[in-house]
Amino acid sequence: LDDARVVLVEINAEAIDPVAAMPILFGSPVSLHEALGDDHFRALALRVPMMSPVMLDRMPGWAASSLILDLPQGATPLDLALLQAVPDEKQRYFETWDQQIAMLAVIDGMSRQALVPYEAMSPADRATVDGTADLCLRADPRGLMHGLDALGAPPEMKVLLDDRNHAWMPMLTPEVAQGGAFVAVGAAHLFGPHGLLTLLQAEGFQTRRLKGPRDAWVLPRERAETMQRIPTPPPYDPAVLD
Repeated sequence: LDDARVVLVEINAEAIDPVAAMPILFGSPVSLHEALGDDHFRALALRVPMMSPVMLDRMPGWAASSLILDLPQGATPLDLALLQAVPDEKQRYFETWDQQIAMLAVIDGMSRQALVPYEAMSPADRATVDGTADLCLRADPRGLMHGLDALGAPPEMKVLLDDRNHAWMPMLTPEVAQGGAFVAVGAAHLFGPHGLLTLLQAEGFQTRRLKGPRDAWVLPRERAETMQRIPTPPPYDPAVLD
């Protein structure tokens, strides 16, 4: 990282204006309560007691999903940690905030589905979650991408991954060709027929995977099995939320 000529990340995580973000985070035209139903919304409200139910109801699904991420206390997201570690003149961003917000709006329905309690999912959806978790725990990214195809990835995944990967190539290709580029994006962007590695190979680049100590980054199974699973709620009591 210290020797990199440029560092490319998905977005400038330091550039968001908190005031400008308020109507985006709490101005959804879709009631989260109505979309999830009484019991599921109650389960979510109990999971995130720091957020009032009234404000939670006006959050888009993608924003509410971020509230249940089981990150270690004090952890800094990777892209933000990278930006803090390199000078501004080295930083490059694939997307603007407006582009990212537009993408998130398209996948909002998929994000709301992720808020359904695990125990309340259909057998097919539960199998998808379990299968995806198992693929992640194997630490095999190529297997994960093939597995997601087999499990039936929702159509929004094209907007979330494929379309963005192709849109990033005009910036990525010349930077890689020049050399000294450190690129940090979500792992799901790398693999598959529309992954960045495949797209770079089509441009004539050779790629090679570097491996480090497996135990240093694979999540312990006992912790992974509890991540983001919202417990089945007790019977709905309007007085608690109102």
